[in-house]
Amino acid sequence: GCDHIINHRTQDVAAELLKIAPEGLDVVLEGVGGQMLKTALGSLGPKGRLLQVGYISEYPHNKNREAEAAHHGEDTASLFWKAETIHRADQVIYGNAWPKDFGLVMAKKDRVLGLHKEGKVRIRSQPQYRRAI
Repeated sequence: GCDHIINHRTQDVAAELLKIAPEGLDVVLEGVGGQMLKTALGSLGPKGRLLQVGYISEYPHNKNREAEAAHHGEDTASLFWKAETIHRADQVIYGNAWPKDFGLVMAKKDRVLGLHKEGKVRIRSQPQYRRAI
């Protein structure tokens, strides 16, 4: 489960994060890039950590990728593909936070799918994506 849900289409993400964590976030798992990365970086606490797992808003398929990339001033492609680490005072950004041994991820996937099959985990998604699940 989760404690808070923020709909980025209908809510101001930065304002909602400030309500939830007025002192800033300790850890952010970020995979969107662009404006969302800017929001995440602005919402980090003084010693916050951001783990980058992608930057989909800046991928070549997005015709607005250049405008998205202009929001934050980071070289997200280099950060991701070179698995760079950036220190901003006491904050740290970890590029490409995926495990190097993908076998570890696959084992977790099998466990989650097993729990789903047993009815112990339900998949909830937006209606337009349900056919893909």
